[in-house]
Amino acid sequence: MRWRESAALLAGTAATVAGIGLTLIRVLKLGSTRGDVPGLILLAAGIALLVVGTVWLFRGVRRWRRLLAIPAALLWIYYVILPLTVAVYVTHPPPTEVGSRTPGDLGRPYRDVTVPTEDGVRLSGWYLPSSNGAAVVALHGSGETRSGVLEHAVRLAEPGFGVLALDARGHGGSGGTAMDWGWYGTLDVRAGVSFLAGQPEVDPARIGVLGLSMGGEEALTAAAEDPRIRAVVAEGATIRAFSDRHSVPAPALSRWLSTPHWWVQYAAADMMTAARQPIALREAVRRIAPRPVLLIAGTPLEADFSRGYASVAPASTQLWLLPEAGHTRALATHPEEWVERVTVFLDRALGP
Repeated sequence: MRWRESAALLAGTAATVAGIGLTLIRVLKLGSTRGDVPGLILLAAGIALLVVGTVWLFRGVRRWRRLLAIPAALLWIYYVILPLTVAVYVTHPPPTEVGSRTPGDLGRPYRDVTVPTEDGVRLSGWYLPSSNGAAVVALHGSGETRSGVLEHAVRLAEPGFGVLALDARGHGGSGGTAMDWGWYGTLDVRAGVSFLAGQPEVDPARIGVLGLSMGGEEALTAAAEDPRIRAVVAEGATIRAFSDRHSVPAPALSRWLSTPHWWVQYAAADMMTAARQPIALREAVRRIAPRPVLLIAGTPLEADFSRGYASVAPASTQLWLLPEAGHTRALATHPEEWVERVTVFLDRALGP
């Protein structure tokens, strides 16, 4: 490959990855602004360079060999452009804002709180006081804020649990740098647990964590490292680190072929964030035992992941499979059953 073709393909790849990861996804999620124009121009230039570089590369070769351009392009997209784009996006997600509704709008007393972490970040949250001595840290999903667990917090507060609904760092009102795979989660959750343990109405031996999607994965990893967490409810947990690739519910050949894709994705993200890559979720569930874990799965894929995670600690892990509910939609689709299952689980796990 000559230098001109190489330069065009590499520059095109970099521009396309940056254009999609930093601008296009944000535009699709939040709408466009004048400030997005340079990023969209960069994306267009990147695509143009990729096309030109490919044409230059295959020009002058025999016609039948030109057919190789299609599979070569697909392989480049899957093993390079796609994983790099995801890595850029999760380490540079668009800003998120807390919704206008509060627990007070749903009839629950609360107060706005600021929670300091060990590394000096200040997290924002709502605290709903405990009346039964037990309390829970509630964690939202990727690209969301504490508003994403508002209903969950209120439902847990009704029977008396204290709830600390936190904005992950870089999200909502929290400081710090956002990372949408939750690799900072252990630090954030540990700070939340310390906050709850310091409340006069909370028994420090009766603290649990509930998380949705990214928050569920943060909850599992934090509990594996913090024995103060006595129970975990994780909904929608799947995969978020290279170490999780062995848990992907797919044939061995498919996992083997996908390994370079996952490696590029997670290695690139590792280079773009100061957060350390967490342990595998399967290992986290193993370390949590014998403390109880409730895994909730709302899609068939999540159910497969949850079964795999539960298999390493079957005596201490419960499954609630709702393959028709949708991702993190258990409360919305099965409200009465959610309240019963989750509150009974937490009552038993965090009981006096």
